[in-house]
Amino acid sequence: MFSQIKIKQSSPSSFSCTLTQAVTCKFPKEQTRCQEINQVLIYLHTLCFYLTRPVSTGYCTPNCQVRLHALEIAAMDLHNLPFKVGQLVETRSFLQGYRGAWFRCKIKEIGLRNKELGHALEYIDFPDEKIRWTKLYQKSRKPKDNKRYLMVRPCFPSVYHESQMPDVNTISETVVIVNDSWKVGDLVDWWTDNCFWTGTIIEKLDDENFKIELPPPPKGEGCLYDVSCKDLRPSLDWSVDEGWKLPKGGKYHLYCARIVKPVYQDWWM
Repeated sequence: MFSQIKIKQSSPSSFSCTLTQAVTCKFPKEQTRCQEINQVLIYLHTLCFYLTRPVSTGYCTPNCQVRLHALEIAAMDLHNLPFKVGQLVETRSFLQGYRGAWFRCKIKEIGLRNKELGHALEYIDFPDEKIRWTKLYQKSRKPKDNKRYLMVRPCFPSVYHESQMPDVNTISETVVIVNDSWKVGDLVDWWTDNCFWTGTIIEKLDDENFKIELPPPPKGEGCLYDVSCKDLRPSLDWSVDEGWKLPKGGKYHLYCARIVKPVYQDWWM
């Protein structure tokens, strides 16, 4: 379904680039997906054009390795395109005051800006907030941290208590099963101020209330909060390659929640 990109360097300042034509789909339900991929292909064709121009024409910089790397990143993002326009997702931010929070959004557009794949996101719980362009991967604002972090992920799976667990043979999407009671040490997401804040339960106040601690800066905003169990969900990680998974770091994750996936499922969910 995806296109093929072939790059050849014939000299230190000369490249040849071949990119296949637009993607076609046989089934109506695939048309929207193909339109999104073809939109990205248009950007890649443009990158190929600039990549293959001689340096003397002024179309590109003398550093050909930088140009080649940019095209390789775009090609990688195309093959790993995990979302589609109209999909509900969650996104996070590295801005001070919002670190460690996940916001519910809807994808309005997908494309390339500054040679990187991104999404135009509409904030569901903040109707007055303007649509923001968010790159799929970003670097944090922490000094000397060159790691690229995933900024967008699918909407959170349905959560069930053990006593409400559905028949695993009938589920059509990933679900999360949690214990009937939270425990000290559990990693949780706390719903407040119209977003989910990741933290750790450090104290049980009574059967319905707990004290949680948010991660300290720069990963989070820190501080302690008293929370109600009705506002909690288990904290999960998500990656393009593996989908939803339990966070790393402690044995208590085995008791906090477990993930149940259907036999057949799209790879990006």
